[in-house]
Amino acid sequence: MFTGRSMVAGAGKEHKMKGKKGLNQYRWNLVIKKIDNQSAYFINYLRFPPAGTYSLHIIVDDIIMKKEFVILK
Repeated sequence: MFTGRSMVAGAGKEHKMKGKKGLNQYRWNLVIKKIDNQSAYFINYLRFPPAGTYSLHIIVDDIIMKKEFVILK
């Protein structure tokens, strides 16, 4: 079992997926929230995390890998 945890805007987000033997990938498009608005001229449908330093934790069985990354403006 693969579990990825990241802290986004001060709130923990978690994604779980089953891994298979070999290379497993998880791609994140940096979207933290989707807004459903039916206004004709509404263009901000996707919310992204603000600039800052974040931490990604990947947990596989009893192995924990941590990596900090920076999102720039």
